[in-house]
Amino acid sequence: PLLDGAADAPNPLRRAAALGWAFYFGQFLTGWHWLVYPFLIYPDVNLWQLPLASLLPAGVALFGALACALAVRLRRQGAGRILVLAVLLALSEWLRGHLFTGFPWNLSAYGWGASLAILQGASLIGAYGLSFLTILLGASLAELFSRRWHLPAAMVLLFVALGAYGANRLATPVEDVPGVSVRLVQPN
Repeated sequence: PLLDGAADAPNPLRRAAALGWAFYFGQFLTGWHWLVYPFLIYPDVNLWQLPLASLLPAGVALFGALACALAVRLRRQGAGRILVLAVLLALSEWLRGHLFTGFPWNLSAYGWGASLAILQGASLIGAYGLSFLTILLGASLAELFSRRWHLPAAMVLLFVALGAYGANRLATPVEDVPGVSVRLVQPN
């Protein structure tokens, strides 16, 4: 709804970019809170550098700002605007993960860390695909303000199906394959 309102602002692209930047700055500042801890080990030497740590979330939030500005620029009516926004935000996550040596921390898909069943969807569509669907699910809720429930309901059903797929995948025993080495990676 905020981006819908930005489209009617005197300078819609600037307003949308500011909203996108503020959202992602907040997300990254809280999501990367642990970046503060190294500065506190020797505070008498390093504490002055702590404000510089906020430059990383501020800079990386520019990807979200660009995506939101483009979403308002390419705005469609109805549910089309939700799809455009989700595509652009997912693309901004992919770009953030690949440009300038890449920085793919705090992808939207990471929000499913508490649900191993949903995370199994990444085996089908990858982390960026799961991020796209997660963004689409969240953005689709804006349709409820217009009393349109088809897209949110479809997204919920899609995630129920992903959860069922994941639960089945987790419940299926895996047999050893001769000559195959496996590396386990802790997802958090």
